[in-house]
Amino acid sequence: QINPELSLRLDERRGSRHTEISNFGGEAIILDLLAGDSFSDQVAHGAERTQVSGIDLESFSSAWNRLKIKLDPVFVEQEDRAKYFNEKEALHQYRGLLERCEQQGIFVANSGRASYRAFHKPFQLSLAQRCGLQVPETLATNELNEAAAFAEKYGDVAVKVYDTPFIKGDSDEPNRYIFTSRISPKRLAAVGKERFLQSVSQLQRYVSKAYELRVICSASFCHAIKIDSQSVDTSMTDWRRSEFLSFYSPTEIDDGLLGRLRRYLDESELAYGVFDLIIDPSGSPWFLECNPDGQWAMAQRATGQNIARSFAQMLLQA
Repeated sequence: QINPELSLRLDERRGSRHTEISNFGGEAIILDLLAGDSFSDQVAHGAERTQVSGIDLESFSSAWNRLKIKLDPVFVEQEDRAKYFNEKEALHQYRGLLERCEQQGIFVANSGRASYRAFHKPFQLSLAQRCGLQVPETLATNELNEAAAFAEKYGDVAVKVYDTPFIKGDSDEPNRYIFTSRISPKRLAAVGKERFLQSVSQLQRYVSKAYELRVICSASFCHAIKIDSQSVDTSMTDWRRSEFLSFYSPTEIDDGLLGRLRRYLDESELAYGVFDLIIDPSGSPWFLECNPDGQWAMAQRATGQNIARSFAQMLLQA
């Protein structure tokens, strides 16, 4: 039976960047950073005691880890430097709290170590292939000649960033968001070699799309959302350019694909993940990424799927 308070609070918090540390009748806690509730961790005379909101950690059976993978100073305004320092200090203890949870046999979705490893795209692409998922041909390089040869072989390429999705602006220029770009071989070859050397670029063979999928998945539930990205010119290459449009609908995926996604979760030691895939005109799925802390508020609002309830069930039945 689902604790109604837990289900409600999950629903309320589903899209927040910082979810408060809360307890739900001693059954489950939502863990996040600097949320305002009290925290105490004591090690003395061979004994340990950890409390969240005045309740011993050992009282809980499961925890939802809502902390982002890292804190990035690129997001921090000058006047917020002290806050950033405080968050970095709390982050250090928070990671220890996650480890303590696992040591005490508390189910954590997702564990700190698994999330950190699974966050990185090279790890994701390699694992996806081993799990039987189709992955577009991919090249990571800072050599322009190698990139140009890759594009000549495969045609148009999708150029993506690994991590920070925008360049921070200033008083004269706003933040600049970096979306996936479709680049022709001719345009790529025209990039200056010295400019290309400044960083490693990720290029993938551009896969034509019928539509796209976002799949929120665990061992116990699966919510699939069809994204009709090809219906709008601005979203054809990257649907996030038009993410507030109404082109989402609930859908289902076949058992074969679901099995491969769950194998991915199992081998990456993730309790759940948010997968992004392309469905090409022939109906074949292509893996793009799996976010170990992906957002699903948009999906629930747009499709009416009760994802909050599924998360509550996962936590309470662990």
